Amino acid sequence: MEKKQTAVEWLFEKTNDLLIDFTEGNISAALYGIRATEYKYKAKEMEKEQIMEAVSFGDCRGRVTTYLTDEEYYNEIYGK
Repeated sequence: MEKKQTAVEWLFEKTNDLLIDFTEGNISAALYGIRATEYKYKAKEMEKEQIMEAVSFGDCRGRVTTYLTDEEYYNEIYGK
């Protein structure tokens, strides 16, 4: 099975690269802030997708006992 990168791993990698760019003077403080915010929201969306994928996978294999769709499960457990 292909190893996927988690949302946390992705965010860590992106913010590390961003910090390097900032400390080396390649980007301004304003651009640093904009990108850091973009990365935060992207990571949250990735996490949501990964949770929903796990629920769908578990459900199709009979290992999740729920009558909710993956989207409904996510919203019930983690909120909108």
